[in-house]
Amino acid sequence: MKSYIITFLIGLAISSFAWCAETTLPDEPMGKQFEWAESAETDSMRADRLEVFWREYLPQEDGGTSPERVGYGDGSHVAAIIHCAWQLTRAYITTGQKEKALGMVNWLAEHESKTALAPITKKQNKSEQATPRKPSD
Repeated sequence: MKSYIITFLIGLAISSFAWCAETTLPDEPMGKQFEWAESAETDSMRADRLEVFWREYLPQEDGGTSPERVGYGDGSHVAAIIHCAWQLTRAYITTGQKEKALGMVNWLAEHESKTALAPITKKQNKSEQATPRKPSD
């Protein structure tokens, strides 16, 4: 699973290299930057902006590539990353980027599974419940 996520993040970085120079986060606090990313006029622009936000704020231990980003600053940072993952998944779906959308779904399944909302798959049969759930196919 981790190799798939790493492959996804490397692919994301390489595939978006061309627009990277054009799309930069505004010089604002993290919350304002996220509002800016979500408020893009088109789904394509929203995906681009959310990817920039994602790359800037995703900590290395969760698959991030930013050399300065180790650990989460606080609960609002965690919430922003999870919210960004959901919105980025939505943007990928609406722009027809199936592989990237699936990569985000897999990231969410691994990182947000503590909410018990993500299905447990055979590859990832982990649970913090007293009795583990049976894998779904």
